[in-house]
Amino acid sequence: MVKVYNTSVSTISNEESLRFDVDYLGTVQLYDNYYSFGDLFSIRTDTIVKKESLIDDFLYCEIGNVDKQGNVFPLSLNFDERSLEDESYYKKIEKGDILKADKDDILIAKVRPNLRKYVRITDEIKDIFFTTAFIHIKPKIMPEIMYYSFRSLFYDNLMSITRQGKGYPTLNETDIFQLRFKREHIDNLIAKETYLAKVVRDTESKILECVKKRKNTRDIIDAVFEKEFGIHIESIREICEKKQIDVSFQRICENSNNILRFSYRWNAAVMIQSILQKDVDCCEELDGHITSTKNGWSPECADTASAYRVLALDALGFDTRVDLEKSKFSDSTDKNIDSYELHEDDFLVSRGNGTDDLVALASVVHFEEEHVPCIYPDIMIRITFDDQIDKEYMAYVFNSSIGRYYFKYVSKGSNKKKITPVELKQFVVPLPDINEQRRIVKLVDEEITKQDLIQHEIQTLYGKLEKTIIEVAEGKSVEDLLGVGSVNKSLQIRSFLRQNP
Repeated sequence: MVKVYNTSVSTISNEESLRFDVDYLGTVQLYDNYYSFGDLFSIRTDTIVKKESLIDDFLYCEIGNVDKQGNVFPLSLNFDERSLEDESYYKKIEKGDILKADKDDILIAKVRPNLRKYVRITDEIKDIFFTTAFIHIKPKIMPEIMYYSFRSLFYDNLMSITRQGKGYPTLNETDIFQLRFKREHIDNLIAKETYLAKVVRDTESKILECVKKRKNTRDIIDAVFEKEFGIHIESIREICEKKQIDVSFQRICENSNNILRFSYRWNAAVMIQSILQKDVDCCEELDGHITSTKNGWSPECADTASAYRVLALDALGFDTRVDLEKSKFSDSTDKNIDSYELHEDDFLVSRGNGTDDLVALASVVHFEEEHVPCIYPDIMIRITFDDQIDKEYMAYVFNSSIGRYYFKYVSKGSNKKKITPVELKQFVVPLPDINEQRRIVKLVDEEITKQDLIQHEIQTLYGKLEKTIIEVAEGKSVEDLLGVGSVNKSLQIRSFLRQNP
């Protein structure tokens, strides 16, 4: 179907960027009877936070720290404990890239808003700071309903006013003021506010119950490894609870300790490896199976779409799949940039992390569709194994308590802990033949799939909520709960808007 809109040069000239693409014109000319953006929302521009007010630990959230359901996973920062791997965050904050939102405010990502990375500020997250790469909106009415409307009823309109960047849509405050909302839709939502507010509360309550059923991925991996290898994970945990370890001079002088480390951390790692070798009869050091290691490269990055993507550190997760959506953008060049580009089945580990519990977290690259070129940063290491290693299996070993406790104690550094190829090669792992490795991967995957079903249930609940909002707006469902005539209803709506300026 071909879309045709008639417009005039004078109409086009009223838009400062002279936009005349069909989607944009279709939006601004869509309704004869409408509410403007300013009728229902305001843009907040007074919420930038000064660096001097950030005392002790604080939580900071970028677009990459938000998932597609609007859940946030912020970073913990502290200017008094500034670290190299977090330096880019501190520099951005010092330049003013930080805001503080109030309860019921809505944040909409300026970059790739099509991913629905929108946040509603609730009591649970009101103390988190956010990047200014979000458009900061304050609803004048029904904040929770307006939030879910952006994810459903308003979504197509929102997409039509985005601009196409270098491969990705973008949005700015000027654009969003062009939004128009069909008056009939908004009036229907207002009339059914009590009903919809209850639907929101009930749905969010059901989602919370689903969240409570979810199991930690690390616990899932541990349970399979304990059963398959007879590993006593609890014995490893007990070592971590000890305050001191007795060790002989002979152990300090062992060949594997070529720099004569005798700290509690080193010897805890040695004991953890000893327990593993005692429990499992197929343990080997990785030294004989690692054919190469290579650190990545960290160019200057931005939140806006550019020539290629650069993985963020949180792109590596316990589920062993690199999350390519968790990335930043860059146009910087390097003569060796091709050597840092990601390829299918690349095995990546974090060289360092904000917490030593996550050092050497591992994931494998899988591309599901055509993608913008992506490189991995200096804080990650790409490892190449020989053909006796199944990468998915090895990622699960790295991410299990076997790997977590080993790398926690073997990592080095006075502030933020890091690992080198030396610690990777000295890592002792249970290593059955490759067919057995693949069988164990299948067992873990089956358990994780059960968690995926819970996540699917959560997404279904969100989908039903958003569908209900659309149906109510279109007058397709729910009896008129107000029980008033059309004249009184219209007066009540106008009164409601006046009381919520």
